[in-house]
Amino acid sequence: MDRRLVKSTFAIVDGGCQIKGFNRHQKNSDNIWINFILNQHRTHLEAAKAFAGQQQRVANLEQRSSQLEIFIKEQQQINQATLDALKALQAEMRAAGGQRRNKQRAIKQGYSDEEESDDDTEHVCDECQRTLKCLEYLVEKKLKVGH
Repeated sequence: MDRRLVKSTFAIVDGGCQIKGFNRHQKNSDNIWINFILNQHRTHLEAAKAFAGQQQRVANLEQRSSQLEIFIKEQQQINQATLDALKALQAEMRAAGGQRRNKQRAIKQGYSDEEESDDDTEHVCDECQRTLKCLEYLVEKKLKVGH
């Protein structure tokens, strides 16, 4: 009997050691698991913040893009209106040039004593034509870029 008692006491002591050792390893394992979960939560939180930041940047870029599109449309309308005004001015200058030629003919034939300064009129006409060609080029270039 004593022998069994000793064996059983030893088994309990040995089992107790195993249980204590198991608990120690379990606590370390639990700590590792908890740290892993916390790190994973931090990583997910940082990723969510980064994603939200990216979404905000995308929204800002879309807003700027739409503002630029509106600006381009308005600028094209302004350019077209300027082009139309210059074409009208050119037509007026041509009509005035025709009247000027008629007056010059009249002067040569002796019907009129008035003489006008042709240099100023020609200078304005040349300036209008240069501006008109430049604007036509810009409008065509913007239309090609816009499409």
